[in-house]
Amino acid sequence: MTGNGIKLFQNSDLNCTIEVIERNGEPWIFAKEVCEALGYSNISKALLNVREKWKGITSRDTLKGKQSVSIINEAGLFALVMKSKMPKAVEFQDWVCEEVLPSIRKTGGYMTTRPEDTPEQIMARAVLLAQDAIKRKDDHIHQLEAERERNAAYVIYGKSVEVANGSKLIGTYAKMLTQGGMIIGEKRLFALLRELGILGKTGSRYNEPCQYHIEKGYFRVTTRTITHSDGVEQTKITPRLLPKGQIWLTDKFYKLWNTNPEVFTPFVGKGSCLRLDMKEYIARGDIDDVA
Repeated sequence: MTGNGIKLFQNSDLNCTIEVIERNGEPWIFAKEVCEALGYSNISKALLNVREKWKGITSRDTLKGKQSVSIINEAGLFALVMKSKMPKAVEFQDWVCEEVLPSIRKTGGYMTTRPEDTPEQIMARAVLLAQDAIKRKDDHIHQLEAERERNAAYVIYGKSVEVANGSKLIGTYAKMLTQGGMIIGEKRLFALLRELGILGKTGSRYNEPCQYHIEKGYFRVTTRTITHSDGVEQTKITPRLLPKGQIWLTDKFYKLWNTNPEVFTPFVGKGSCLRLDMKEYIARGDIDDVA
């Protein structure tokens, strides 16, 4: 941790560094480093894509004295990732959301001091912080217990699903989502996955998963060669969601639904929802692929 309660995180694979602070019990990320990692050259212009409630201003010490700088929350991060054209934008998002932020929430709160603070004031704030951390931990335990009861069948079955060899076509997964309350067809699900940067948007990578997600065991790809009437051959790529990927993607949709539901508006049918037992629907999905 650097001064003023700022936590520093580095990722050598992605060649980036981000800094995180706490605001009202939640982590906020300095926007400058995020924009640089996602290929934005103009930070102010990039932040126009972020809703007001997902961004803010804080002050920090620099070589030029105190300066006001922009920060974003997790939903703001999603908004910037969606508009980024960087090939590794989704990998960056996954690193922040799956490693950085959970590590902060796991270790608890922050406490900063001022030069004028007395030892008694510092101790009093430390006690309050400890009490708050204990309360959050108790609340978290209760939430986990409730979640475990709701998803007991999924937990038992889901672990075996993650290591299974089966896979589903995107169209089949769309039917499974629709069964669980998220009304979406194959073409619209493909479009949503492209919008989220999970599948390629253009050229030879159109509808192709990024290498990172293939290596993580979320997707596999099949190819076949089509010969047109004029004799020209074309290689057609078909992405398939592995069982581990079905669970990962469902979790990602849950998070997005709760933080940035507007993302789904152009793609899902009216009245769509994500049921509490959606994971069980996906884990127990009994819809077969149709050739």
